[in-house]
Amino acid sequence: MKKIIAIAIFLLVLPSIVFAAMDPALKECVQRGYETVFQNGGNYCVLPDKSQCSIEEFNNGSCGAQYKTENYCIAEGTFVWDTDKCCAGTEAYLAGKTLGQARCIKVSLAQKVYDQFRYNPYILFGSGLLIVIVILGILKLKKRNV
Repeated sequence: MKKIIAIAIFLLVLPSIVFAAMDPALKECVQRGYETVFQNGGNYCVLPDKSQCSIEEFNNGSCGAQYKTENYCIAEGTFVWDTDKCCAGTEAYLAGKTLGQARCIKVSLAQKVYDQFRYNPYILFGSGLLIVIVILGILKLKKRNV
């Protein structure tokens, strides 16, 4: 019996474990649409002119300052930390109770509702339990009235 309970708990928790969030130090480089590379033991931001700055230097403005403009929006499909920076028509979204990094995407209300059920088994279980309770209540009332 203990094994069955342990397996059931594992199966309930498993769907919520999906991705890990990205390093926030990469935010300034990634949100602007620049590529990041890991080399020589550190992360580097590859700028439009193909020059590279260490992430720390890019973030503090000592390298690549001409590429750190404030007027930008984050393209669809790109990771996002600042949710107000998504380009028009997209929004920062991370499905259900998944772990990871939000992306700017076009997402419908139907997709958001679907993802809540898909990635949060507690909602599905709770909804099913509520339906069963309502049906049992109706049957009990019908039985009482007969």
